Amino acid sequence: MVKKTMVVLCLCIVALSCAFAGESSVVVQASPYSLQKASSSAGDFKSTYGFGLKAGYRYKLDNGLVIGADVKYSNFKYADVDNRYHVISVMAKVGGSQTINKITVTVDLGGGVQMRILGKKSIATLGLNLYSGVGYAVSDKVSIECGADMGIAFQKNSTDLSVDVLLGASIRL
Repeated sequence: MVKKTMVVLCLCIVALSCAFAGESSVVVQASPYSLQKASSSAGDFKSTYGFGLKAGYRYKLDNGLVIGADVKYSNFKYADVDNRYHVISVMAKVGGSQTINKITVTVDLGGGVQMRILGKKSIATLGLNLYSGVGYAVSDKVSIECGADMGIAFQKNSTDLSVDVLLGASIRL
């Protein structure tokens, strides 16, 4: 039920964005380093290394409000686990963006569904996310961006916290 609700929410956000005048952009970012901490009744576990990729669509309204959606893949390595921990998420986003000269500051909140895969086991969970980043316009259409994604996911008997350092570009359409 949660999956269907989140997909419908994402589609509604994209459809509503077409009805307002504003600025569209595509965001592509890579995470050269990510960290995840899983807390469960068995104890706390920290990843030794992680990386990922994120692609998203943003629609900036005239008042600085930004809506959109992201698709993100993260891969974490734990010292005591043979398999890597894969996380695939689809999130609806809402936030704000402010541009001064060539510098843009963005903060957004996201919520959506995450598919978490470890070996042959997988589970769909609710994930929440906070992104904060800064961009520098290298042209009228392209900005170089860096920021951090901080996330929390709620699984059965576990809460996962993650931080992803992100580097990439925003391309205005």
